[in-house]
Amino acid sequence: FVLLSRRREGFRQDECAKMQHLFERFDVDESGEINALELIDLFRHLGHRLTLDEVHVFLRQVDENESNCLDFPEYLRLMRLHREDELRRISAVFNEFADPHEVEVLPGLRVPYALEQLGHDTTDPSGKRKSYKPENFEGFVQLADACRASSVAKDRRKAGFSDARIGELRMAFRRYDKNHSGDIDNNELLMILADFNWQPRSREEQSQLVQKLETATQRAQEAGVRDAGRPSEIGFWTFVQLARMLETEHEQSEDEAVHALMVDLGFSQKEVDDFRAIFLDKLHEVLQEQDETNTQVMRLSGLPCEDVKRLVLKGSHAASFSKQQLDVELKNLGCTANMPLEF
Repeated sequence: FVLLSRRREGFRQDECAKMQHLFERFDVDESGEINALELIDLFRHLGHRLTLDEVHVFLRQVDENESNCLDFPEYLRLMRLHREDELRRISAVFNEFADPHEVEVLPGLRVPYALEQLGHDTTDPSGKRKSYKPENFEGFVQLADACRASSVAKDRRKAGFSDARIGELRMAFRRYDKNHSGDIDNNELLMILADFNWQPRSREEQSQLVQKLETATQRAQEAGVRDAGRPSEIGFWTFVQLARMLETEHEQSEDEAVHALMVDLGFSQKEVDDFRAIFLDKLHEVLQEQDETNTQVMRLSGLPCEDVKRLVLKGSHAASFSKQQLDVELKNLGCTANMPLEF
């Protein structure tokens, strides 16, 4: 029994069966392994919004052979670690809002605020906060899980994008929807794609775009969108699904570029993963500081120039650079006061 439990990473047999089915669904090339891009799609399907760099950090924790892919046992181990991280976060929020005069009890009036702290919507269709009964920790975990499951079903049409990103896409869409019909034609779509630097650059890419549009329409319909667009026109939620496909392609090209750079510079996968973890830790620190001071929060894509300098000059490579040399290197990389440095 103990051996079986270890093989299943503590999950029940029925839970393992569901995970196996999900793993096989996102193992697109049927290789028996899933790579970082397949894993990020899997996490989005489960309702977790992660960046590609964050997924790489997760991979590093369980990818024992440094293949940059996960087989099913490694995937199970990852899901256990991710669940433990999730429970730690839920526990911290529970303790923050729990009644100080009653041990292990979250008052009903505080439950919606605690759930909102975890990123869940607690309003009813009229916009008012729902009412909740007091919960112990186990009950609060079940409630948080139920909220995430509900939001997954509602947000599938968003294709894993945040509300802020959906807002950006909607603004771009409306800019070219001249008659406010809710649809755009193919020429207007090409103008939007050019704004995002996604435009097709060859006949082959144009042909691929047509196929992607068909897939995007199908995915929008599967997500519950009744009107995905009239004939020869594209509805907004079809555009969102298309944007997800194009961003995934961009992420894949970036991932391949990082791997090529790793080989060119002679770094091991472990070294690159260590660099990525340091980079992300600093980036999250910067975002948290910006959030606390109510300044405009940049998108999770790069470190501001001054933070890069502080990170390098206090690190193990500090002796390798003078401040002037570092300024020159950053300028050569395109990192300025207005342009952050990507990983």
